[in-house]
Amino acid sequence: MESLDNKDRGKTASSEQSEMRQEGSFEAGVQRTWKPRRIRRWAAGAASVVLLAGGLTFGGFKYKEAHTYTYYTVYSGDTVLGTIADKQQVDELIAKKQKAFSEQYPNADMKLYASDIRTEEAEGYKVVPDTEATLAKLDGAIKAYATGTELVVNGKVVGIVKDEATAKKLIDKAKNSYIEKGTRTAAATTKLASTGGANKAASADKSTSKLESIKISSKIAYNATETSPTKILSDEEAYKLLTIGEKEPVTYKVVEGDTVSSIAAKFGITQDEVYANNSDIEEFTLQIGQTIRITLPEPAIDVVSVEKVSEVIPTAPQTIIRHNSKLAAGKRIVASPGKSGAKRVDYRLTKQNGEIVNEQWIGQEVVRRSAPIIIVKGTKVMVEPKKAEPKKIAPKKVSTVEESSDSERDTSSESSESSSSSDNQEEVTSGGSGFSWPVGGASISSTFGTRWGKLHAGVDLTGPSNIKASAPGTVTYAGQMNGYGNIIIISHGDGYETRYGHLSSIKVSVGESVSRGESIGVMGNTGRSTGTHLHFEIRKNGDPKNPLSYLP
Repeated sequence: MESLDNKDRGKTASSEQSEMRQEGSFEAGVQRTWKPRRIRRWAAGAASVVLLAGGLTFGGFKYKEAHTYTYYTVYSGDTVLGTIADKQQVDELIAKKQKAFSEQYPNADMKLYASDIRTEEAEGYKVVPDTEATLAKLDGAIKAYATGTELVVNGKVVGIVKDEATAKKLIDKAKNSYIEKGTRTAAATTKLASTGGANKAASADKSTSKLESIKISSKIAYNATETSPTKILSDEEAYKLLTIGEKEPVTYKVVEGDTVSSIAAKFGITQDEVYANNSDIEEFTLQIGQTIRITLPEPAIDVVSVEKVSEVIPTAPQTIIRHNSKLAAGKRIVASPGKSGAKRVDYRLTKQNGEIVNEQWIGQEVVRRSAPIIIVKGTKVMVEPKKAEPKKIAPKKVSTVEESSDSERDTSSESSESSSSSDNQEEVTSGGSGFSWPVGGASISSTFGTRWGKLHAGVDLTGPSNIKASAPGTVTYAGQMNGYGNIIIISHGDGYETRYGHLSSIKVSVGESVSRGESIGVMGNTGRSTGTHLHFEIRKNGDPKNPLSYLP
């Protein structure tokens, strides 16, 4: 049994071994077939992973690409102001600021400090630029300035204007403004009207003026500059500066009780300054409402002009007196009313900023002769007849010689006539054109009249120092007078008087009679005078007349 069992166990073992060998052979076969299949499966899996990863990467890249934005970083110099979405926004803001500054300062050429403002392009994933805040910072960072031209006068900057062309235009306008002040026929006509005694015929004559030269005596320069727009002057401001100065001239209207001294004290200036600024005033001739110049314009530039003025003025006729013995003494008859003549006076004016600084008399020429005024003065002296005594009644007598009472009456009532040896004798009076030049070979340094804002009541003469009486008369004043300095006043009758001012010495006294051409004083520089000369006036009933209308 055991053997059978052993035999069976042997068969069984043999069978198991055989199966094991078969299994071993199968596994070996299986191993031989699985290895390449596993590789293929692994490769396929790996490929799937790669494909999946690639798909994910590609999809992610596309997503990121779709959400990546371009933006711009804004710099002011090296300072980052922020980010914006579109760089055109910077250009638009700069243009807007330029327009705003130009409108705010129309008189200036405005520029922006924008050269250091720049943008740099950048990209970012889901970046949101802070455009509003960045533009606000940029708006505050942009500053402006004005380009202009400095007006330099005698080395000093007096103002800044828009550009050099504007500066030159204003300089020319300021210079030409002084051509308009006085260089006109109308100005000479105004003076003619102020002389007094101008009749229609005389005023019909034309007076002319000719500009010989005009120039700016100041040294002018133009410098380009950069400045604040608030410092750029408008055309009106710059023109005012050139012609008037930084400050407006101060004027004052005279009220009741004012005197030159009180006005000077009120404004803290001297009387001499008041007189210097107002050549037409005197202490005792101030009028209520009269305008007094306290300060004068101080223009930034000095314009010097030279004009030749030819002026026609009336000439007073001579007054001729004829004595007539047939006309009762004390009676006067105007035989001829006379007629004014006219003469042309030529002189050269030098002005600085429209004010006369020098006046040169060139000469004169008679253009229409005057006709004399002829007055007939009676010299016949009438003697009143003696009154007849009452006769006594007496007995009638016979007389051999008949006495005629009629003849006695005729004899007693006969007028006694004084036969004048000067019958029909002519006498040229000091009135009219009976005046002579008080200075021999005189030159006129200043003429008469209200012209270009100045009143001059006489003529200023230079020449030999000996001063002569212009006509016969009586000295009514000899001494000091406000403004005139040492002065002599001579009365010539018929309301005429002559005045001789600024004398250095006086040779006559009040009440003294003088003849024409007699030496009465020495030329000087007393009173309100700027140099040695004679101030000579002719007045009629107190009113000043143009001496050139009376002098030969």
